[in-house]
Amino acid sequence: MNKVDVIKAIVFLLESQYTTAIMAAKQAHNTATDNETVAENKYDTFALEASYLAHGQSQRVIDCENDLRRFKTLPIKNFEEDSPIEVGAIVTLMAADNKSKHYFIGPSCGGLKVVVAQQDYMVISPQSALGQSLIGKYLDDDVVIPVAGIAVTHEISQIL
Repeated sequence: MNKVDVIKAIVFLLESQYTTAIMAAKQAHNTATDNETVAENKYDTFALEASYLAHGQSQRVIDCENDLRRFKTLPIKNFEEDSPIEVGAIVTLMAADNKSKHYFIGPSCGGLKVVVAQQDYMVISPQSALGQSLIGKYLDDDVVIPVAGIAVTHEISQIL
Protein backbone atom coordinates (compact mmCIF):
# COMPACT_ATOMS: atom_id res chain seq x y z
CA MET A 1 0.00 0.00 0.00
CA ASN A 2 1.62 3.23 -1.16
CA LYS A 3 0.27 6.44 0.36
CA VAL A 4 1.78 8.57 -2.43
CA ASP A 5 -0.19 6.59 -5.02
CA VAL A 6 -3.41 7.04 -3.03
CA ILE A 7 -2.87 10.80 -2.81
CA LYS A 8 -2.04 10.95 -6.55
CA ALA A 9 -5.28 9.12 -7.33
CA ILE A 10 -7.25 11.55 -5.16
CA VAL A 11 -5.56 14.57 -6.79
CA PHE A 12 -6.26 13.13 -10.26
CA LEU A 13 -9.96 12.75 -9.41
CA LEU A 14 -10.11 16.24 -7.88
CA GLU A 15 -8.46 17.71 -10.99
CA SER A 16 -11.13 16.02 -13.11
CA GLN A 17 -13.88 17.45 -10.90
CA TYR A 18 -12.25 20.89 -11.08
CA THR A 19 -12.14 20.79 -14.90
CA THR A 20 -15.78 19.72 -15.02
CA ALA A 21 -16.74 22.52 -12.61
CA ILE A 22 -14.95 25.11 -14.78
CA MET A 23 -16.79 23.92 -17.90
CA ALA A 24 -20.13 23.96 -16.07
CA ALA A 25 -19.47 27.47 -14.73
CA LYS A 26 -18.61 28.75 -18.21
CA GLN A 27 -21.72 27.21 -19.68
CA ALA A 28 -23.91 28.64 -16.91
CA HIS A 29 -22.32 32.09 -17.35
CA ASN A 30 -22.88 31.96 -21.11
CA THR A 31 -26.51 31.01 -20.58
CA ALA A 32 -27.03 33.78 -18.02
CA THR A 33 -25.54 36.45 -20.30
CA ASP A 34 -26.97 35.27 -23.63
CA ASN A 35 -29.30 37.62 -25.54
CA GLU A 36 -31.88 34.82 -25.70
CA THR A 37 -32.08 34.87 -21.90
CA VAL A 38 -33.46 38.40 -21.58
CA ALA A 39 -36.81 38.41 -19.79
CA GLU A 40 -39.80 38.91 -22.09
CA ASN A 41 -42.18 39.86 -19.26
CA LYS A 42 -42.20 40.19 -15.49
CA TYR A 43 -43.06 36.51 -15.06
CA ASP A 44 -40.13 35.28 -17.12
CA THR A 45 -37.57 34.26 -14.49
CA PHE A 46 -35.23 32.23 -16.71
CA ALA A 47 -32.51 34.94 -16.67
CA LEU A 48 -32.67 35.21 -12.89
CA GLU A 49 -32.50 31.44 -12.47
CA ALA A 50 -29.60 31.25 -14.91
CA SER A 51 -27.69 33.90 -12.95
CA TYR A 52 -28.23 31.98 -9.70
CA LEU A 53 -26.95 28.83 -11.38
CA ALA A 54 -23.92 30.69 -12.74
CA HIS A 55 -23.13 32.00 -9.25
CA GLY A 56 -23.48 28.53 -7.74
CA GLN A 57 -21.24 27.00 -10.40
CA SER A 58 -18.62 29.70 -9.81
CA GLN A 59 -18.67 28.89 -6.11
CA ARG A 60 -18.24 25.20 -6.96
CA VAL A 61 -15.11 26.08 -8.96
CA ILE A 62 -13.68 27.88 -5.92
CA ASP A 63 -14.51 24.92 -3.66
CA CYS A 64 -12.87 22.47 -6.09
CA GLU A 65 -9.80 24.68 -6.34
CA ASN A 66 -9.50 24.83 -2.55
CA ASP A 67 -9.89 21.05 -2.19
CA LEU A 68 -7.26 20.46 -4.85
CA ARG A 69 -4.84 22.86 -3.14
CA ARG A 70 -5.37 21.15 0.24
CA PHE A 71 -4.46 17.74 -1.18
CA LYS A 72 -1.56 18.97 -3.30
CA THR A 73 0.03 20.64 -0.28
CA LEU A 74 -0.77 17.85 2.19
CA PRO A 75 2.46 16.73 3.85
CA ILE A 76 3.10 13.01 3.53
CA LYS A 77 3.66 11.71 7.03
CA ASN A 78 4.76 8.21 7.93
CA PHE A 79 2.88 6.95 10.96
CA GLU A 80 4.60 4.78 13.55
CA GLU A 81 2.90 2.04 15.60
CA ASP A 82 2.44 4.45 18.50
CA SER A 83 1.26 7.42 16.38
CA PRO A 84 -2.29 8.68 16.83
CA ILE A 85 -4.49 8.94 13.76
CA GLU A 86 -4.61 12.38 12.18
CA VAL A 87 -5.13 13.99 8.78
CA GLY A 88 -2.93 12.27 6.21
CA ALA A 89 -3.26 8.77 7.64
CA ILE A 90 -4.44 5.71 5.79
CA VAL A 91 -6.42 3.63 8.27
CA THR A 92 -7.46 0.02 7.84
CA LEU A 93 -10.42 -1.12 9.91
CA MET A 94 -11.09 -4.81 10.44
CA ALA A 95 -14.60 -5.99 11.24
CA ALA A 96 -15.42 -9.09 13.27
CA ASP A 97 -16.01 -11.02 10.02
CA ASN A 98 -12.38 -10.25 9.00
CA LYS A 99 -13.46 -7.90 6.23
CA SER A 100 -11.27 -4.84 6.05
CA LYS A 101 -11.97 -1.32 4.81
CA HIS A 102 -9.39 1.32 3.98
CA TYR A 103 -9.84 5.00 4.68
CA PHE A 104 -7.72 8.03 3.92
CA ILE A 105 -8.14 10.83 6.45
CA GLY A 106 -8.17 13.89 4.20
CA PRO A 107 -8.46 17.59 4.95
CA SER A 108 -11.73 17.65 2.94
CA CYS A 109 -13.65 15.75 0.24
CA GLY A 110 -15.23 13.17 2.51
CA GLY A 111 -16.99 10.43 0.58
CA LEU A 112 -14.62 10.51 -2.37
CA LYS A 113 -13.59 7.00 -3.42
CA VAL A 114 -10.47 5.94 -5.31
CA VAL A 115 -9.06 2.57 -6.33
CA VAL A 116 -5.31 2.01 -6.16
CA ALA A 117 -3.72 -1.37 -6.91
CA GLN A 118 -7.16 -3.00 -6.91
CA GLN A 119 -7.85 -1.69 -3.40
CA ASP A 120 -10.71 0.70 -2.54
CA TYR A 121 -10.00 3.76 -0.41
CA MET A 122 -12.60 6.15 0.89
CA VAL A 123 -11.65 9.67 1.86
CA ILE A 124 -13.14 10.77 5.14
CA SER A 125 -12.77 14.18 6.69
CA PRO A 126 -12.10 14.88 10.36
CA GLN A 127 -15.50 16.60 10.52
CA SER A 128 -17.41 13.41 9.66
CA ALA A 129 -18.73 11.11 12.36
CA LEU A 130 -16.26 8.38 11.37
CA GLY A 131 -13.43 10.91 11.15
CA GLN A 132 -14.21 12.19 14.64
CA SER A 133 -14.25 8.61 15.91
CA LEU A 134 -10.83 7.86 14.38
CA ILE A 135 -8.87 11.05 15.07
CA GLY A 136 -6.59 10.49 18.04
CA LYS A 137 -7.08 6.71 18.13
CA TYR A 138 -4.19 4.25 17.94
CA LEU A 139 -3.36 0.94 16.34
CA ASP A 140 -5.45 -1.93 17.80
CA ASP A 141 -8.06 0.46 19.26
CA ASP A 142 -11.70 -0.39 18.66
CA VAL A 143 -14.09 1.93 16.87
CA VAL A 144 -17.86 1.51 16.87
CA ILE A 145 -19.47 2.37 13.54
CA PRO A 146 -23.22 2.36 13.02
CA VAL A 147 -24.08 0.23 9.96
CA ALA A 148 -27.76 0.21 8.96
CA GLY A 149 -28.67 1.33 12.46
CA ILE A 150 -26.62 -1.38 14.17
CA ALA A 151 -23.41 -0.57 16.08
CA VAL A 152 -20.58 -2.62 14.58
CA THR A 153 -17.18 -2.74 16.27
CA HIS A 154 -14.09 -2.49 14.08
CA GLU A 155 -10.46 -2.80 15.11
CA ILE A 156 -7.85 -0.40 13.79
CA SER A 157 -5.54 -2.94 12.21
CA GLN A 158 -3.19 -0.63 10.32
CA ILE A 159 -2.20 3.03 10.25
CA LEU A 160 0.05 4.30 7.47
